Amino acid sequence: MVTPAYRRQRGMSLVELVVGIAIMSLVSTMILMGWFSLQKSYSYSVKSNVQRDSARQALSRMQREIRDAEARPLPNVDPAIYRARTYWIAVYTTFNVYKTASPTPQLNTNTGLAPHMVMYRLYSDGEIWRFDDLNNNGVIAGVNMDPSHDDPSGFNSAEQSTGEGAQLYLKYVTNYSTDPAHPTPVFRYMYYDDSGTLVTEDHAYNWTDWSGVGHNDRSNTIAAIIRTLVDLVPGKAPVSADLETTAQIRNQR
Repeated sequence: MVTPAYRRQRGMSLVELVVGIAIMSLVSTMILMGWFSLQKSYSYSVKSNVQRDSARQALSRMQREIRDAEARPLPNVDPAIYRARTYWIAVYTTFNVYKTASPTPQLNTNTGLAPHMVMYRLYSDGEIWRFDDLNNNGVIAGVNMDPSHDDPSGFNSAEQSTGEGAQLYLKYVTNYSTDPAHPTPVFRYMYYDDSGTLVTEDHAYNWTDWSGVGHNDRSNTIAAIIRTLVDLVPGKAPVSADLETTAQIRNQR
């Protein structure tokens, strides 16, 4: 009697089954690792690009606002740059001043409008905030504007909520925290001194030296150099993007 073919067929042995499972597990692991790696790389690229774009837009806005700085009309005697410090700057400007508040704000086109004050300041938490004199009374309430006050670690973070017109502008700025012993200035200033020499400094004031000679550096400032070191993806390499631009103050050239 002949045994049917199907009765002579053999199944998989336990060893063959174990080997098959091991091979499939290895292949699946490799596929998943590759997928996770691609996903991680994509996520990093997206975050990096978003942060870089935010930094560029922030620098562009600061550049345009500082470029349009101009002194207020008499009897005000302050120069267009009200404060010119290493980690903060306050200027009078007409850039993006609205001529109507509601219901549909429109950008001002009246060149005779009195400039209002805006200020940018870097805090030790790595955030640059913008403040605005909303009621146009010549001061920004809720912030310390003492010209000797220029250390981010000494800036009161409460200003971020109490300062007039407070607005978070840029995060993860490492100018101050990357190397506290040698921090990178956010703002530097180019001006002509009393002898007509072009000078670039981390700050500029109106002051009088020991001989009684006045140095109206803020009045003679022709440009502000803005530089930010921005951590693209906190905790990941590269540490930061180095972005720099120059705002030529068109009303003081």
